[in-house]
Amino acid sequence: MNKMPIIITAIILLCYSCHTEVTNESPIVHKGIVNINEKAESGVYTLYWGNHSISLMKYANPEVYKGSVKVSLSAFWDMLGMPIRLEQKDKSIEIELVGINRVPYQRSDSLRLSYPEFENQQLSSGDITMFREGIEQGDVIELRVFSKFDEVKIQSAFIEIEDPNAPYVPEVFVYYQRQPEEPFSFQVIQEPGRRPVLRIDTSAEDTYKVYELYRENLLYKIIHIPGFKTHRRLLAGGEQLFKAKDIRKSVVLGKELIDWMALPEYTGEIRQSFLEWGEMLAQPSSKNYSLSAFRQNITQPLRLKMGEEELSIRAFRMIIQEKDHYPESYMADDPALPSLQKVLHLLEPATSIYFTQLIIEGKDGQCYLLPQDYAFHIGN
Repeated sequence: MNKMPIIITAIILLCYSCHTEVTNESPIVHKGIVNINEKAESGVYTLYWGNHSISLMKYANPEVYKGSVKVSLSAFWDMLGMPIRLEQKDKSIEIELVGINRVPYQRSDSLRLSYPEFENQQLSSGDITMFREGIEQGDVIELRVFSKFDEVKIQSAFIEIEDPNAPYVPEVFVYYQRQPEEPFSFQVIQEPGRRPVLRIDTSAEDTYKVYELYRENLLYKIIHIPGFKTHRRLLAGGEQLFKAKDIRKSVVLGKELIDWMALPEYTGEIRQSFLEWGEMLAQPSSKNYSLSAFRQNITQPLRLKMGEEELSIRAFRMIIQEKDHYPESYMADDPALPSLQKVLHLLEPATSIYFTQLIIEGKDGQCYLLPQDYAFHIGN
């Protein structure tokens, strides 16, 4: 396999931008804990505590990993008396428990132990009793584990104790996109399992070398868009709200929907934008609305505001994420479509509705892809 085109491509991309890409999928924060970086390198290590497993992601070099799991309080009580072990695929790795504590850290907190007793891969009976009596619903416990004979370090393995009475927290948050001072003249789209795409003005002089490079690589589909500009140079799996493989249901509604890939991107200021759905408001995420308030508003039209200006929405992709369900995708041009209304009226609490790939009509009558997502949340 000739690796030269790939190497050259990487060089070109680096030369055209020194900006850092910002993903829409911001980490969830629990009591000061920053969750795992979505784009971190996948590891081959799994930490087991009793019957519960924590898949680990590489967090830093050399060989530093993090992971998390959510369990009920009764399940955690059972875990306390069970062995803790680390495995690399099917190979068991001998470990030492460097620390176990409740977070956030407080010096006066008794539930903070460095190098606790750890025999036969289990906590001592005294530590088990202390954590059993001291931990409540909503608490988070952190384990720090080092392997004894190699460089593997589990910097943080978080065990979050579920609280059924806690306010609904979406799995995926959306924030306003960070916009570089100058837009880029091309965009590469790379999603696992799909043919990569280059969106570019093939006649533009400033990106002619980029176009020539990709044109020689038959793997890429090239889409010519006159005057193309974007603030998102690269769209990879990590830049999407949800991974394509996780969306198990995808439905196209409406007639003659516009193909967003063939459109130029809106490059105006978006940090003052917000989406109205009846009396509900997303900036770009909404507060938690009650189920009754949600149902009262979903028959109303969507209204996109850029400050005082309102822009017409021509189409959108709606992704519905119900708790403990795979996300579902709906391409449509009107939320009031009967088939979509039927889906929306069946939603239950602890659900998020995301609007992405919004196609808007500018003042010039041209349709644009809006590079900003919005979300409405139904509380529990």
